[in-house]
Amino acid sequence: MAITTAKGTQLLVGALTSPFNFASIAQCRSFTGPTVKPDVVDITTHDTPGFWRRMLAVLISPGTVSFDMNFDSSEVTHAFATGLWSYMTALAKKAFEMIFPNSAGELDFDGYVGQHEFGAPVDNVLIAKLQIAITDAITPA
Repeated sequence: MAITTAKGTQLLVGALTSPFNFASIAQCRSFTGPTVKPDVVDITTHDTPGFWRRMLAVLISPGTVSFDMNFDSSEVTHAFATGLWSYMTALAKKAFEMIFPNSAGELDFDGYVGQHEFGAPVDNVLIAKLQIAITDAITPA
């Protein structure tokens, strides 16, 4: 596989149970994440040889996915009553698919809308800045 453009990356949201109907989150501008990292703990003891700490990776944090979108209240995934705002205020866990363009791969995960922030710059369009808090393992597909 060759290096590819990121333009065309999609984030879809859907139900956790069958039927798994996914909707593409429209008007996404840029994505960051998932930001995945292991928790590394210090296991140094008084009888550890030398003066170097000993470290051990113990658990992996699935992290977050952050993105900006042009806010359009007529889009079902943006609307207050049916979209990401409603998932956040209902504390609803959802299934997500992040699909990279040109067959670069897909990441499947569950999560909560952990942040929903509006930006209204005088010289640009109304945007929403969102963060999805991933709840468990991410599955490459």
